[in-house]
Amino acid sequence: MNTLQILIEARKLIEKPEGWTTDAYARDADNFDCDALSPRAKCFCMLGALARASNVADFRVVETEHALPLKQAVSGNIIAFNDAHTHAEVLAAFDRAIARASTESESHE
Repeated sequence: MNTLQILIEARKLIEKPEGWTTDAYARDADNFDCDALSPRAKCFCMLGALARASNVADFRVVETEHALPLKQAVSGNIIAFNDAHTHAEVLAAFDRAIARASTESESHE
């Protein structure tokens, strides 16, 4: 998957409030922290959703390969933004990142 597809898939993972979390990359149904790639994971922070959507466990790889449009949309630190903003603001940031990635994708065609 390319970055645009990963951003779209990650947004879908957290689209509903129960699919989103703060203060952890991912949580299971009992609200315990878990790995974003774990089959137990039921909700995700922004970066955890990117990891899950890209199927990459190393968050450094996720940040360097797939997170640039999202970093630009939040003006910096994705984790800090996720933990300090509302669900609606997080989704709006994803929307901005998707729009940016879509524009960039079209310019490369």
